[in-house]
Formats: sequence, C-alpha cells, structure tokens
Amino acid sequence: MVFDYIDGTARRGTAGQGHGAALKARALADIRLSPRFLVNVAQRELGVQVFDHAARRPYGIAPMGMCNLVCPGADRMLAQLTARDHVPLGVSTMASTPLEQIIETAEGHARFQLYHSGDGSHTKG
Repeated sequence: MVFDYIDGTARRGTAGQGHGAALKARALADIRLSPRFLVNVAQRELGVQVFDHAARRPYGIAPMGMCNLVCPGADRMLAQLTARDHVPLGVSTMASTPLEQIIETAEGHARFQLYHSGDGSHTKG
C-alpha cells in the first residue's frame, strides 16, 4: 500500500490513465537552462523574500502526506530543514506528526495546507 501511495501517480495517475504524470513529465522536459559564462560568483546571494520574511534559499518544501511511512520522523526532519534555511514548509492535512510539533520545530515557517470538501463551512475556525 505504501509503495502504491508514493508511486501511484508515476505509473497510473489519479484517474487510472497517467495523464497528469505525462503532462508533468512533458513540462519538465520542456525546461531549458541558459548558462551564463564568465560571471563573477565570488559574492552569491540565494536569499529571497517569501511572504513576510527573508528566506535563505529560493525554494520551499511542498506538503507531503504520510511521509513518516517512508522514513520515520520525516515530518520533523523537514521542519528542522525549514527552520535552518528559513524557507516555507507546506504541512499536509495528511501529515503523520501533530501539527503543533511541526510548527514548533519549523520555528514559525510552517504553512498548513487544508483540504476541504463541500461548501467548506466545517473548516472555519
């Protein structure tokens, strides 16, 4: 079951046909990098402004549900990386670790991803 959860979209797609995986593969194949030659890189700055704070790296960590099934403690490990690099962490509705622990470990850099159905009235705090 764990393998199918992780590998499912790569082989079969959520609708059973793999259309989403094919679109993703095509989009990634179309990316082209333009190298810059003879650029002075003695002073590099990777930091960017993300939401209301300065991030040390130009990326964030996407929400990953049930990642503790693959590697015990993965939710906390991702939160530690988030705190270290001051980058946003998307916390999945399906996270295996209590949200309070992830938020504390991420030192304020966590963002909760809420899945809701229907009119959303049951999601209001």
